[in-house]
Amino acid sequence: MFKLDKTLQPESENWEYDFEFWPKQAEELLNRGELSHVIELCEKNLPADPGILSARIIYSRALCGLNRLDEAVEQLYQILSIDPDNMAALKLLGDTQYRNNDTVSAMASYGRVLEIDPDCRGLKCAFAPKELETPQKLVLQRSPETPVTAKTDLVERLFRTETVGDIYLKQGQLQEALEIFRELASETQNDRLNEKLANAKRLAALKEKRDVEQ
Repeated sequence: MFKLDKTLQPESENWEYDFEFWPKQAEELLNRGELSHVIELCEKNLPADPGILSARIIYSRALCGLNRLDEAVEQLYQILSIDPDNMAALKLLGDTQYRNNDTVSAMASYGRVLEIDPDCRGLKCAFAPKELETPQKLVLQRSPETPVTAKTDLVERLFRTETVGDIYLKQGQLQEALEIFRELASETQNDRLNEKLANAKRLAALKEKRDVEQ
């Protein structure tokens, strides 16, 4: 069992725990709003227990609460690489992306939630978009592409990452994973990506062989 670090100083006057499971302690701290202690506790214990997804969700919420949005997104992608259909992670990812003014990615994350739960009556984001530090001027130019095509291409570029490739692989979407790893490996010449590309090719070949035999 994991015990709470007694050197951790409380932010509140009520610091009493009669349990030993650290994710439960992290949840209690989160409910009390003691976000820095949540982060401290998670960063100390998650390396030894990386598969406790509930604790990583709590960690992500604390990071969001302290406006460390990029770190929160990174944690949520780690959750989705293990459990691609984790509804809590997808919803929080969409909220965090929306808070970070990444509306296209947020809509894709919310869309995935609705794909998993078609009976969902709606999604509500508790965050407001982050105010831009300096005014931005948007210049629109006519393009030979149609608006639908341009939007599709933008979404595809945003989601052609190694993490998304891993998620596709776990979901059995081998061709999608193969395309992503092939593109990334050609761009970076990274040994890890080359290994993932080879693995995706092997799995795709096995699947094709099984389909032919059937």
